[in-house]
Amino acid sequence: MRFLLDQNVSPKVTASLRSLGHDAVDTRDLSLQRARDTTLWQRAGAEGRMLIPLIAVSAISVTSPAGSGLALSSSG
Repeated sequence: MRFLLDQNVSPKVTASLRSLGHDAVDTRDLSLQRARDTTLWQRAGAEGRMLIPLIAVSAISVTSPAGSGLALSSSG
């Protein structure tokens, strides 16, 4: 999957997604740290990425019998 992570999401989450084989970038990679949400949504859509804002999710590293993974759950 392709992800665009907001600036408030830890770079560790981006690195974890990459280690699992996903195409993950964050706003720091794209020099979009101060971009408006609408700009981020447009960029994510144009690149076929799922936008992951910190306010909407919390990330938890998990291990299952099938191997390591990343679970995203609602924080609200």
